[in-house]
Amino acid sequence: MPEIVKRLAPEKDTLRELYLKSGNLCMFPDCTERMINKEGVFVGQVCHIEAADEGGERFNPNQTNEQRRHFSNLMLMCYPHHTITNDVGAYTVERLKGFKTAHEARFTDIAGTIERAIVQDLTKTTKPTKPQRLKKLSEALKWPSLTEEELADSVQELDTWIEKLARISPDSRRIFLYIIERMDRTSHVPYREIKQIVNISPDSLAEHIGTLDRYNLIGEGHPDDFGGQIRVTNLSSGWPIATDIKSFAHAAGIPLDLIVVQLDFSLLD
Repeated sequence: MPEIVKRLAPEKDTLRELYLKSGNLCMFPDCTERMINKEGVFVGQVCHIEAADEGGERFNPNQTNEQRRHFSNLMLMCYPHHTITNDVGAYTVERLKGFKTAHEARFTDIAGTIERAIVQDLTKTTKPTKPQRLKKLSEALKWPSLTEEELADSVQELDTWIEKLARISPDSRRIFLYIIERMDRTSHVPYREIKQIVNISPDSLAEHIGTLDRYNLIGEGHPDDFGGQIRVTNLSSGWPIATDIKSFAHAAGIPLDLIVVQLDFSLLD
């Protein structure tokens, strides 16, 4: 015996899925009407692709009542577009299903989208701006005039150091910043001092220190009477780059953060 056609209300789980995958927008292409307004009132329309009642638009007699209220047969649209799609010649089943599929694809993988936004290579969020001439640095530190060859060598050596900074995380660079800010004239700072000023766990700090050490940005310094010290390393030529950049930033009134963390080394030009 054929089933009597009867309009069934969509189930709550279906409505929830329908709303989540709508992104709170009408599913008609390029429509920006919201389904729930700023007062929190649902102003959209739950629309059937193939009608729930006999005589309705695109009614399919071969469907069951359950199929008619199934998620795959429903769309959310604003009232004007719900009315427009009553033109069954222009808006066929296939066309409306295409609207639904394309729209929901934008919002279906929300969890994956969030995960991709969180789980990313943080070193790619800041692109270093490299120096060309070191004019401001040399003037601030009163360097003697450099030949073109000496200048090129200095820039190249600094580029290698910048690349190391670019390969570590922004958080590790910030720890390095604190170390540079607090190091003494011999480029040393007590480990305990850094441990006291950062609001991260000792284990996390140790991980950052390990990263800085691995990239030869710091090393183990001479111990003092109270424990270990961190030593900021010079470049291979002996250039005390961290000391010079710290002195330059102080003389120029530039936050050291812009150079060491934000990697804007064009400030040295």
